Amino acid sequence: INCVGRVEALLKGLPGVREARVNLSKKQARIDAEDLDLESTLQRLEQAGYPAREMTAQQDQRDQTSRREERQLLL
Repeated sequence: INCVGRVEALLKGLPGVREARVNLSKKQARIDAEDLDLESTLQRLEQAGYPAREMTAQQDQRDQTSRREERQLLL
């Protein structure tokens, strides 16, 4: 199992997590969860050797803009 698989498995094993997608090249994880305990999640990732922090709204907006630009370039 590779790094992406390890992180996704760890996240999917947390209570309330329905889906987790990891992109290590972007250093991001997208988590679909109900009642996620963010502090506990960050601690578990740290313990596994993957320190993380919550993505800010501004960082998320830049990422969405970047994806739109990428799609435009592909058309």
